[in-house]
Amino acid sequence: MREDRRERVEERRENRQEHRVDVREQVRERGGKTHAHHGNHHEVVHDQLEGRREDRRERVEERRENRQEHRVDVREQVRERVGNRQAQ
Repeated sequence: MREDRRERVEERRENRQEHRVDVREQVRERGGKTHAHHGNHHEVVHDQLEGRREDRRERVEERRENRQEHRVDVREQVRERVGNRQAQ
């Protein structure tokens, strides 16, 4: 029983070590980047398959603008709230 467990533990250890070696090789191939940016990974891959890089750039730019507008709106709301508090 214990012998079986030891063998399983040893096998897992070897598998982990092999995996580490594989990952290191992949990192070297990628030029030192340990992992890709996963934010919209599925979208990126899909766009590459469809050959729609330009569409993606436009969508990314639009999202960036929307985020910026949202930040401005939130700041204005905060200023209004602070102004209301001080007036009370």
